[in-house]
Amino acid sequence: MKPRLIGKPGSKYHVISRFVDRQFAMGDDASKRIFSQIMFSQAAFTGVEILTYCIMSNHFHILLRVPERPGSDILNEEEVLRRLGKIWKKKKVENLQATFANMREISVEGDALVERELDRYRRRMFDLSEFMKDVKQRFSTWFNQTNERKGTLFEERFKSVIVQDGQALRMMAAYIDLNPVRAGMVSDPADYLWCGYAQAVGGNQVRRRGLRTIMTDPRDTRPASAHPWKNVAKRYRLWLHDRGVETHHRDGRQKKRGFTRAELIASWNTEGAIPPATLLRCKARCMTEALVYGDQTFLLETIGELRTKIPGKRPKPNEADDGLCTLVNLRKPS
Repeated sequence: MKPRLIGKPGSKYHVISRFVDRQFAMGDDASKRIFSQIMFSQAAFTGVEILTYCIMSNHFHILLRVPERPGSDILNEEEVLRRLGKIWKKKKVENLQATFANMREISVEGDALVERELDRYRRRMFDLSEFMKDVKQRFSTWFNQTNERKGTLFEERFKSVIVQDGQALRMMAAYIDLNPVRAGMVSDPADYLWCGYAQAVGGNQVRRRGLRTIMTDPRDTRPASAHPWKNVAKRYRLWLHDRGVETHHRDGRQKKRGFTRAELIASWNTEGAIPPATLLRCKARCMTEALVYGDQTFLLETIGELRTKIPGKRPKPNEADDGLCTLVNLRKPS
């Protein structure tokens, strides 16, 4: 199993998990709907930001950002209870409020006791491992009860890839949204209800906010919301298709030209470059098996941080022709 790698606050991750024996535990829309509800409610509780995702029949992908955990002045009692309301029924939240009131009434250390309890919930927030554990546990409980089943549902903890902003993030997002196309389920990801792109095209503002974040150049100081959805949608769609852009000649004929920097905000403007969607099919292993994905500078910085967390190992990046690198394994010192 891949070692647990924790990036800096604000890091973005591609996470993937599969069901035991690759069974089709989410083979119908009802199961996918329950999973998506659990995923989004758990994200609302933890503060994890889902950028895009794809729920397949025997596995799922999520591209997300884990913000820095704010202090207890922000995650105060009112805020913790509000967040618990995203994953608990109203009555359960009210019972916890009553418990807190009782603690304060019967003990002079009531406030300290309440803070201790609040800290238990705060520790579950803004944490990738806690988010994934709770999503999988809640779905497993529902699935086992519904199907009168017992035992483990997922084949392992989960895989995660730390992803750099910019080109690497866009490549990863396109890889995720194109899953149902590669599986032969649809010819256009906009037709697959259970992916972030289809939800964004359908008008979901939260999913559109995720794609704005994905498509915003890291050098752009403007907030992601400053970019009109129409422009974001056009640029992202070019990442998903090999078509190029039609141009008109003076004689009225149409010809497809290559992708431009303005359209892709990346380095695919040289003549003869491989279109992104084609390249994604060749780089699938990087999207699921790597530990880190980004340019050489990003990987070297990340490796420097990992050396303090994984002593006795010497991570070595694998370079690619497109300027992006992967950290696939951890090598022992020679």
